[in-house]
Amino acid sequence: LEPPPPAAEPPAAEIACFVVHPAWRGGGKAAAMLSYLERKALLNGVGRVFILSTVTFQWFLERGFEEVGVDALPEPRRSAYNWKRGSKVFMKVLEDERSVDEHDLFEEL
Repeated sequence: LEPPPPAAEPPAAEIACFVVHPAWRGGGKAAAMLSYLERKALLNGVGRVFILSTVTFQWFLERGFEEVGVDALPEPRRSAYNWKRGSKVFMKVLEDERSVDEHDLFEEL
């Protein structure tokens, strides 16, 4: 018997240029935008979202992203990765809308 083929990675989408104007920071706007984007991704069949960042690591880690290597990026994005910029890559697996709801709820506590 041959082992089953490896499961295909769920489709991934990049969240690019994610920024909140300084006057709007601290009021939950960024968390609301991220939640909205995650829900839209799920509705469109996307199972993973990723960001590339040179500065905002902790905020994404607190919201369920994990630092991964460049090799975890989908091939088209991996080929276009700018090594000179040196961005870190963060990936989040989107399980279902309920997991997004749970994260939103616990973030408010």
